[in-house]
Amino acid sequence: MTEAQTPSSVAATGTQPGVLLGAAVSKRTGKGKQADPDAAKKQEAQRNRKTTIKESAKRREQYTQLSLLWHEKLLRPVKENVLEQAARYLTPSEYDDVVEERSLSGLCGYPLCDRPPQKIEQR
Repeated sequence: MTEAQTPSSVAATGTQPGVLLGAAVSKRTGKGKQADPDAAKKQEAQRNRKTTIKESAKRREQYTQLSLLWHEKLLRPVKENVLEQAARYLTPSEYDDVVEERSLSGLCGYPLCDRPPQKIEQR
């Protein structure tokens, strides 16, 4: 008790000196406050967004790896069923890259063909 607080003033207010001080400290530090339900929802939504972004990046990386594997397979002559499977993973521009790369390496651009490209005579 301080000089300003006498036993009678403590009895009159019904509080003890440390109780008021503890309440002031808890307001400053945020301890003892009830959590804002909207803030908890926002934090959960933010965690969900981060998780979704990470999963999306992981799937994109896996797709890219599969695409490159199919690209490499199509650089040599393949059977029709292999070409059908590759069509599920390659975009049209990636398929165009396969055709161009095959022709640059001396093969027909069509992945089912194992002959060299034909020369077109100009008229």
